[in-house]
Amino acid sequence: MRRAIVLVLPLTLSGCAAQRGHVAHGADSLHDWASVVTLPRGTPVRATFDYEIDGRLDEVTDSMLTIRVPPDMHRMRIDRARMARVAVLTQKKMPWRWLAKPLTVGVVGGLMGALAGAVLRNAEVAATSLEVFVASSIGWFYHFSHHYFDHEWRIVYVRP
Repeated sequence: MRRAIVLVLPLTLSGCAAQRGHVAHGADSLHDWASVVTLPRGTPVRATFDYEIDGRLDEVTDSMLTIRVPPDMHRMRIDRARMARVAVLTQKKMPWRWLAKPLTVGVVGGLMGALAGAVLRNAEVAATSLEVFVASSIGWFYHFSHHYFDHEWRIVYVRP
């Protein structure tokens, strides 16, 4: 019993000693204007200063942000000192992205099987392949429409 205590006690204490507090790893990237400067021209941007405005990024300098506003595509210049927040429109991460390839294979395979069944005049093969084609097409359409059009605003810069 003493040997077990001698073995368990150091293991328990070493596990507790390994936990440390949170240590900051450099400057926060949200407060760095360089993250705005690196955005490519034409990126969908939402700038917040006195109010929010959406548009496409036209130009970024160290002191100013220029956005093209959609209705008549006029340029709007905003000083960096007035800028409270900058966000970009990005596509949401797709947790089921891997499902696109199997669904595509099901669509193409079902169509080829249905055509082969029709050419060979085998009704059973044609019917089963058509079922696979229809089910895969419905799944593919749902996957595409659900994931392709999901976007979110990701904050790139917040004034410190």
